[in-house]
Amino acid sequence: MTKKPSKNPKYGQGFGIYDWMIRLFELQGDALIIYAYIHSFSKDGEGMYYGSLRQLCFWTGKSKPTVIKVLQKLVATGLLDREEVPYTDKTDKRFYCRYWTSFSRMSETEQEQLLSSIGGNSKTGKEN
Repeated sequence: MTKKPSKNPKYGQGFGIYDWMIRLFELQGDALIIYAYIHSFSKDGEGMYYGSLRQLCFWTGKSKPTVIKVLQKLVATGLLDREEVPYTDKTDKRFYCRYWTSFSRMSETEQEQLLSSIGGNSKTGKEN
């Protein structure tokens, strides 16, 4: 018998919400959770989030249409970048999206300058 993949993330998974996400970008609620979750995949400057909407629905407790609206708003404001990738099947017109935070693609100097504008010693969200 083949084990079905779980609809929800495994136990023990998590991500960080940094103070600069709130202070600098004034994120809150669903936008903050989605931004922080995507940043956890892209904070190394190279990674991106290409998980399902279902995962974002799990973390926010919201419906797919709500999550899609939040993603669209974050992309429109320039906080997230998005890339559409077509499925490999040539007859299939569908695609999936990869997301990453604009902050994660800045140089460390640019990140530090941006963070110094809010004052204090905020972490960039990068692993030490």
